Amino acid sequence: MNCKQYKKIHTILSHRITQIALHTAKPLLALSALIGSAIPAQAVTFNFTYEPGITQEQIAAVELAGNIWSVYLQDIDVVINIHVEMTEGVLAEGKLGGATPAIQKINYDKFKEGLGADGTANIHQLPTSTHSSDKYRTRLAGGIINSSNDELLTTTANNKALGNDLSGDASGLDAYIQLEKSVNWSYRYAGGKVDQNQYDFVSVAIHEIGHSLGFISGIDALSGLALPTALDMFRYSTESANQRAIDYTVGGTKYFSINGGQNPFNFTQSKGNTPTVHQALFSTGENTLLGGDGDQASHWKSNSQPYLGIMSSTISMGGIRKISRLDLTALDYIGWQVDYSPTINLPALSRNAQTKAQQIWDSQFDGNTNNDAIRDRSSDVQQMMQESGIYNWGWNGYWQTAHPAP
Repeated sequence: MNCKQYKKIHTILSHRITQIALHTAKPLLALSALIGSAIPAQAVTFNFTYEPGITQEQIAAVELAGNIWSVYLQDIDVVINIHVEMTEGVLAEGKLGGATPAIQKINYDKFKEGLGADGTANIHQLPTSTHSSDKYRTRLAGGIINSSNDELLTTTANNKALGNDLSGDASGLDAYIQLEKSVNWSYRYAGGKVDQNQYDFVSVAIHEIGHSLGFISGIDALSGLALPTALDMFRYSTESANQRAIDYTVGGTKYFSINGGQNPFNFTQSKGNTPTVHQALFSTGENTLLGGDGDQASHWKSNSQPYLGIMSSTISMGGIRKISRLDLTALDYIGWQVDYSPTINLPALSRNAQTKAQQIWDSQFDGNTNNDAIRDRSSDVQQMMQESGIYNWGWNGYWQTAHPAP
């Protein structure tokens, strides 16, 4: 049974479909030799595998998305294993792609320890309970404060960045990414141009990888019954900040804060010669009956102006999305080592991705069983989802939504 079949069966049994979003004759070249100087020596390594049915052009696009993230993320010892599949009719209508990350529950103390070692976030401004340092404060519906949580959720990739011992198989999957096969895709990201009737494949792949890195909210899983995530430790409202707690409710105005909710994280963009200060706002949930804006909470607010970042929930035809400083700030504060202003040689990154894709593609035909980048990993995906726990009741990932052409 391939991954597409598994996902269809899983979705049918659950009755709960999320409604929002979005080889040669020689072994494969070592990644470090392949990419040369295009990616810094100190960088995250992405190890992609692919379900049969993907094209060489699509492989190159995914590899380019990984290369771009690697330029920004400087966690040298972190290897992220992601399986990618082109599926058709599996994602909900209007969804371009979906990420199902491996999820791990960790102690709040362990999270603080990892952030302390990283050195970016001020752990004294986290929502720690006034009664116990190993617990944190969460504002729930009705203004109720829960001070008893001593655990939170992270993606396994995020947990690796925090330096935690996963006590598991280092080759295990950190995420499963689906991209909709029927979409009219463009693969011209490096050229900077997308036709007005196409969606940019690389932009969507970058977005889904971002979820795998840890840009997720527990609010989206099981209607908020899951634990908060690492990113949720920086999710506030005016009401929750007054109660010294993160906001774990649907609806209202939710903002990203790095100082315990005292104020939203602000960033400046200029239009012409006029600089304007903007706030970093989160989407507020799919459930519009509870006041949500219709988008998963695991995104920047999609209708915010200006563009907030690659982790906004929608992408338009004819548009290319790039990683913003705000995207990088969020990942920095959940434990990643970030280079905010690297030298990006996009043509070189693209050439390297194409070279690797060629190697992967040719490896199917050389008879070398060690070259297994393209293979069925249904059982690995199923095991990852079962071990993650939050997928057991039918909720299965984070999506990006197609938006009408601008």
